[in-house]
Amino acid sequence: MVSFLGYGHAYFLPAYLARTHGMGLQERGVAFAVMVLIAGVIGTWAGGKIADKYAKHDARAYVTLPAIAFALGTPFFLWAIFHPAGPSSGYVVLAILAIPTAMNSVWYGPVYAAIQGLVKPHTRATAVAVMFFILNLIALGLGPTAVGMFSDIFAARHFGVDAAAFKAACPPGIGDAACLTAQAEGLKMSLLVTSVVVVIGLFCFWMASRTIRRDLAAAQA
Repeated sequence: MVSFLGYGHAYFLPAYLARTHGMGLQERGVAFAVMVLIAGVIGTWAGGKIADKYAKHDARAYVTLPAIAFALGTPFFLWAIFHPAGPSSGYVVLAILAIPTAMNSVWYGPVYAAIQGLVKPHTRATAVAVMFFILNLIALGLGPTAVGMFSDIFAARHFGVDAAAFKAACPPGIGDAACLTAQAEGLKMSLLVTSVVVVIGLFCFWMASRTIRRDLAAAQA
């Protein structure tokens, strides 16, 4: 669920910066890449360090830490999406987005460590392969697809027509102001609606926290 949002939003946030905040292709490409690089590295490193520290005393840290980080990043994401357009507003939005980007990277170290600890040594490669199969199928496969689908639906609704009529009236590359406004609003709404997945992610982390200590102890035994 975390990766569903991560992949889905990463594919479309550059387009959001262009449609809502007027950032050019090269401008948003470089700025977005730098933000993701810095925030992602910091979040991944911090997640591993903090999990190592607290999991020594309570193994639930492997799943509670990502859940806390995931929840803390959500308000900043909403702040970034609702930030008004203006001069240099795209860079302000990117600075705000650095926080949820870092928070949504915290899970890598703890979750992979938990997976390795929950299975026998000779099945660790298979366990990671199964996880990546599910992750790519749901997150990489459905994340961008869902964001794009909802963007089209909400854009057409904002324009006052159905999806087919909107595509005919506003083909790619058109500079009509009404079409551009509808596309910007549609993508904004899509990013907001798909963010509801955060609730499912938090629920899954909570469910895992109920049994992970017992499961790790059984695996070690």
